[in-house]
Amino acid sequence: QIEGCVAVFPIRDDGTEMLWGLTPDVCRERLKCGYLKASKYDENKPQQFIIQYLMSGTINDINEGKIKIFGKSSDGSIIAKNITNRKIMPKSQWNFDTHDARDFGNKILKNMIGNRFDFPKSLYAVKDCLNYFLCENKSALIVDFFAGSGTTQHAVNLLNAEDGGQRKCIMITNNEISLEEERRLISLGFKKGDPEWEELGIAKYVNWPRTLCSINGVDINGKSLKGDYLVKDVNGNVITMKQGFNCNVKYFKCDWVERRPEDYLLSNALSLHIKEMIELQNFIDLDNEKYLLILTKNDFKKFILNNDKKDLIQKVWVNQNIVFDSNEIKELKKYKFKYIPKEFFGQELKEVAE
Repeated sequence: QIEGCVAVFPIRDDGTEMLWGLTPDVCRERLKCGYLKASKYDENKPQQFIIQYLMSGTINDINEGKIKIFGKSSDGSIIAKNITNRKIMPKSQWNFDTHDARDFGNKILKNMIGNRFDFPKSLYAVKDCLNYFLCENKSALIVDFFAGSGTTQHAVNLLNAEDGGQRKCIMITNNEISLEEERRLISLGFKKGDPEWEELGIAKYVNWPRTLCSINGVDINGKSLKGDYLVKDVNGNVITMKQGFNCNVKYFKCDWVERRPEDYLLSNALSLHIKEMIELQNFIDLDNEKYLLILTKNDFKKFILNNDKKDLIQKVWVNQNIVFDSNEIKELKKYKFKYIPKEFFGQELKEVAE
């Protein structure tokens, strides 16, 4: 034992013998740099001193200038401080007035479309959640598979208006109606699929009008919305509800594809319903001019071999079941064509072993 020194062993309070986390050479190096110290002396414990040291990540931050050293303590350990903002995990409970669903969810929705939906989320609670994860990704794509009243789309537009982002949002919801409306319509002789039934579904009756109203800055009757959002734009100006949002929106409706005879290729049937999915994935319109969907050989002849139209083409998607010869493939390659991704309906094809 070195004179004036005390040996410290890694022993827990219950007497369990442990191992040190650093080798002797590393300990000496960190001690020399002020990255290691002994503290919290307690003569009644098996391990009388607590050995504390900086982890490699913190040392890297010091070397990269993210943490600045201002001096050393009397024991030789450094005095340092973060000089960059550090991200922290959010708490499990957020207690903000703006997250109140009644005042900043229900009232906002009611002012736009009336009493059509109960218990929407607070617009600002959803915006804060999105902002926490997407503040540095201003071109993110957000997908809400249970879109309900459309708060997510509304919050994405508000976040973009706040920080100048260009984030996109896809909302997905069924078009079910409330139990009360269902009973009323059945009593009147209507059924699911009838226009009278579908017009009262959550997609058509709540989500879509709320989206249009918030973007255009008007209520369901076309009157300018009153009030301000509790948010300022990139120029420091308060965002008013009547100014709406600078964005585009499109409504898509998907439906079931019926089963066909065994000799019928399901992938061909599904391809007839693939247009909207390609448009959603690429944020374009398949207009049969710049962007084409080739489902048959006739489509190929109509567009690719048409001298009046071929110069307009920018991108082409092709049904995988069409058999092309080498010359036809050569023509398609001019437009960097893509086959329709099978992942769009991979599960359905797997079920029928196609």
